[in-house]
Amino acid sequence: MKIKYIFMAAVASLTMIATSCSGFLDHTPYTFPVEEEFWKTPDQADAGVVGTYSLLRQSLGRSSRYNALGDIAGCDWYSSPGQQDWTYLSGMQFDRDNGLMSGYRNWTTFYQVINQVNRALVRLENNYTDAQFVEDGYPENYRTQLIGELYFLRAYTYFTMYRMWGGVPLVVNVPSSYLGAQYLPRALESEIAEVIYGDLQDALERLDWDYVNATDKTYRANKGVVYATLAHMAAWDGDYVKCVDACNAIIDKGMYELESGDNIKKITENVSPELIFQQFYGSKDEATSPLYTGSTSSNDFYHTFLCNPYWGNSSWGSTTAEPACEFEETKLKQLFADGEDDLRWFTFFGMSPGGKVVCHKFNNFDEDADDYLYCMNNRVIFRLADIYLLRAEANTALGNNAAAMEDLNTIRNRAGLKNYDGSTSLFRAILDERGRELFLEGHRYYDMCRYYFNTGISVLKNTSAAQMEKGKYRLPVDPALFENNIVTLQNPFWQGKV
Repeated sequence: MKIKYIFMAAVASLTMIATSCSGFLDHTPYTFPVEEEFWKTPDQADAGVVGTYSLLRQSLGRSSRYNALGDIAGCDWYSSPGQQDWTYLSGMQFDRDNGLMSGYRNWTTFYQVINQVNRALVRLENNYTDAQFVEDGYPENYRTQLIGELYFLRAYTYFTMYRMWGGVPLVVNVPSSYLGAQYLPRALESEIAEVIYGDLQDALERLDWDYVNATDKTYRANKGVVYATLAHMAAWDGDYVKCVDACNAIIDKGMYELESGDNIKKITENVSPELIFQQFYGSKDEATSPLYTGSTSSNDFYHTFLCNPYWGNSSWGSTTAEPACEFEETKLKQLFADGEDDLRWFTFFGMSPGGKVVCHKFNNFDEDADDYLYCMNNRVIFRLADIYLLRAEANTALGNNAAAMEDLNTIRNRAGLKNYDGSTSLFRAILDERGRELFLEGHRYYDMCRYYFNTGISVLKNTSAAQMEKGKYRLPVDPALFENNIVTLQNPFWQGKV
């Protein structure tokens, strides 16, 4: 089955289920007959799991949430972030509201993913046998693999919420009945962590390294994806022994390869052997926020950093148009202090007609006969360079500085830079290297948070170490989730502010 067809079929079927929610855990009974009709054949089961990836992609893509939080929140790289909610995010003003901020603070769409996972697990475990899949031409262990993917999807979704809010409502079963909105209290962070680690272990036990189909690598999970999630989860928790073990599993396997410095642009072109996990935007039907001739920007995250000539020919906008999101050139050049000696600066940055810095790292576009321009960039979640630098951070925290510097220098040398010279602390050198290497890949905010956890120094904009200690880095919970709800509490730092 072609990827496009699977995604469209799965989304169509799951939309009837997922969008029937009026509260964040509310389901109406008519979803049951929809599910009974859908979960009949192995093809439908496969499409149901694939559709769950699509739900996750939609949730992370809402208001460009994955990148807006990961690359803009608390960051001082921008002189003009491009829109008001991004300005608030950049300034750590999570309590402000312009009608869009609620999208970042609301966890409803994540629970659509969680509930679909829980339902799919019940169906796969109760409605199917391994023999049914074999009879339909699937590999012998395919049902087990699908269950492993579901455990990964639930783990990754809770991991995402865990970093954003800490403790969140815990839902791991399908309730037997639905009587109005079912609001649950927020679980302890330790309880959420236990579920994440447990689900990741369940996924590892069921998934292989190899994919059944080569195209599955563009968006589905294998052991490498699970280990990458485990590595980041452990790093966030400060369990750096577990983090190193997970990184070692990926690197030692040898399945992924660093691109050469001359080929680093391939990292953004959806086909690189360095990529571990990405979210698929492989057709114009799936691309977000197309631009029409004469437009100069859109709400798509990557578009906001671009202008002519980096998004195509001049018909897509004025030849004098400037990017909607403008960088603070001084700050950016401090980060990329080696200038064009750094292949990443040389490859991914240019200048606008007005002389402003433009990042064209993600500028894969497709045009159609109706004069629309489509952004075809997959969302990169994990890749091998990230894992090397995460292992460097972990080894620094464990006092294994020689091993940390080896990994740091591997990435520096690939970019054309000399070895780490000790002019800054090793923790800071790794933070800066991750900033350069993973620019606009959704990691910066969480990297800066972990830097505080390890050093006690806050580098987040408008945020002191004392405020970090009180939990300012946690997102506030959207006030809409408190309506008719007396059991869900606000994060302590934001109480009385939102």
